[in-house]
Amino acid sequence: MMDIVALLAIKKKDEQEKVIISNDLNDHMLTKDQCAFWKTWKSKFGTKSTTAISIDGSSDNHTIANKFAAYFRSVCRPNNVEQSLSLFKRFCTKYDSYMASDDVNVCQGLSVNVVDSCVRALKLGKASGIDDKM
Repeated sequence: MMDIVALLAIKKKDEQEKVIISNDLNDHMLTKDQCAFWKTWKSKFGTKSTTAISIDGSSDNHTIANKFAAYFRSVCRPNNVEQSLSLFKRFCTKYDSYMASDDVNVCQGLSVNVVDSCVRALKLGKASGIDDKM
């Protein structure tokens, strides 16, 4: 049987750990460092255990994705096919005459890689400033 001193030492250590975690979380909130806040949170409280996903008796991701696609394909149909075609033609006519900028070369040099690197450089949880730049 453990003696009282050992039990008190364990209790004191648990209390100190709670204070340290609480202080760390508070510091991350004050500095608005959401990534560090959630990293600390998850290290202390862990993440919920994931359970196996089963949709309509299937647990394979590919099969589930195909079932979702088939379901949405069956329910996402126009109420009136003629009206849908008419609206689509109207959209195409307007879209063909639309020009986003007078400078046709605005997007020249813009590639998927450039956009990807810009998006990856964005910081999580940060809104743009008054100049709409981060």
